[in-house]
Amino acid sequence: MPFKDGVTIVSVGFLIDFINNTDRNVTLTAKVADQNDWESSSQANPEVDIKGLELAPYVTTDPIHLERADARASAPFTVTANFSDGSTFEFTLDGHDATNMDVRPIVPVIRGGDLFSVVQVLFHSGENGNPTYNSMTVYLTPYVDTRRWMANYPGHTLTQLNVPGTHDTGTYGGNGESGTRCQFLGIEDQLNAGVRFFDLRLVLNSNANADDLGIFHSDYFQNLWLKKDIMPVVSRFLADHPTECVIFCVNRSGSITGTPKGEPIDTMLHKILMESLPTNKLYDNNATVFSQRTLADLAGCVVLLRQDTPRTFGFDISNWPDDDAYSHTRIGATDFVEMQNAYKYAMEPTWSATYAKKWVNVKKHLERATSPGASMTDWFINFTSASAPVPVADYYPWDFATGGGWGVNYLLARYLVRRTASPAQRFGTIVMDFPEEPDTNTLIRLLLALNK
Repeated sequence: MPFKDGVTIVSVGFLIDFINNTDRNVTLTAKVADQNDWESSSQANPEVDIKGLELAPYVTTDPIHLERADARASAPFTVTANFSDGSTFEFTLDGHDATNMDVRPIVPVIRGGDLFSVVQVLFHSGENGNPTYNSMTVYLTPYVDTRRWMANYPGHTLTQLNVPGTHDTGTYGGNGESGTRCQFLGIEDQLNAGVRFFDLRLVLNSNANADDLGIFHSDYFQNLWLKKDIMPVVSRFLADHPTECVIFCVNRSGSITGTPKGEPIDTMLHKILMESLPTNKLYDNNATVFSQRTLADLAGCVVLLRQDTPRTFGFDISNWPDDDAYSHTRIGATDFVEMQNAYKYAMEPTWSATYAKKWVNVKKHLERATSPGASMTDWFINFTSASAPVPVADYYPWDFATGGGWGVNYLLARYLVRRTASPAQRFGTIVMDFPEEPDTNTLIRLLLALNK
C-alpha cells in the first residue's frame, strides 16, 4: 500500500481493453496528465502499460490492469493512436470513470475526429467475466458520416445491412401524454443521425383535416402531419443525399373520430406520396424480389411497407403479428421478414427485472440474425421498444429504453461493442425508442460501424 507525505493512499484497480475496428494496424501510446493520479508498481501506469501497444485489424487486446489513486477526483490520460497508413488520432480517457461507477449509469462516451472515432463503454465487475474489477472497453472505429452512410454500400441490400430505425417515429411532437412519447429527435435530426426506418402511425380525420394524415400513438394525436410536417423534410433530405433511401412502415392508429382505426388512409396516403416524391421514387412493388434490390436501386427512394388495410399499393405486411417475440412472415414475391416485436410487459418488482425481460427477446433475435444458418435474404427486424400494458410512471417507453443506465438501449450498447472485433456482422434493422441514448447516438454509430 503506497504512502505519500506520511499518508496511506489506497489504490483502486480496473481493467481496460482496446478494440481495433479498422482495416489497418494501429499502435497505442498513453501519456498521463499527472503521475500522482496513479498508484502502482510502475509509478506511471497507464503511461508504462500502454506504450507501443500494437493491434492488428479487428483485434481486441487482452485486459490491461491499471491502478489509480482513489484520493484523486479524476485520473485523465491521453492515448495516441498511430495507424499504419500514417494517420494519427488522439483521445482522452479518465481512470476515474471505471473506478467510481457504483450503481450509476454505464454511459458509453463517444469522441470523434475527421477520420476516426472512439466509443468508451464501462462495465460493472462481473459483467465481463471478472468478479473483481470494473472495466472499460475502448473501441476505435473509422468515422462514419451518418448523413450519407448508405453511400458506402451501393451493392448491398437492406437485408444484408444494419439499419437504424425508430419506433413510433412521429411522437416527438408531443401532446402532454408522456406515456405515448417514444422520440425526442425530430425527423431531420433522426435522418442526420443515420435513422432510415420510420414507424408511422397515421389517421385520416376528414373533420380535422381533409387533405392530410395525422400522426398518432394509440388515441393520441402528436401535433404532427404527414404532408405538412414530415414529407417536406424527407423529400429535401433525399434530394440532398441521393445515395440514401428511407423506409416507411405505415399503420393506422387509434383516432379521435370514435372509430377504432380511423378512416381508411389508402387514397390520401397515395396522393401525399405522389405529390411529395419525384417520379419513380416510391418503391412498393409486391411482385419484385425484395432482397435483390440493392441500395443503388433504391437510391433516393421511399420504400413503403403497409400494415393497414384496405390498400391498393405498398408492400403488404398486414400479416405481421402484434406483440410477438418471434415471427417469420412473407414480404414481396419470395422473401421473408424475421421479426421480434414483443412490447407488452407486466411490471416486475424492480426496473432492472422488467427491462431484462424485454432484453431477453431482443438478444435472442440478435443471435438469430448472426447465427451460421441465418439467411442473408431474410429481413431481420428487431424492435427494442416496450412499455407496460397500461403505462404508469417508471414504465413508459423512456424508462424501458434508459432505465437509469440499465435500460434496453444501454444493454444493447454493451452487447454490440463486445462483438465488433470481427468482420461485418448483420444484426438487421433495429427499431428503437430514443436512439440518441446513450450519449450522442452511440447505438446508431455502433450499428453502422458493424456494417464495415
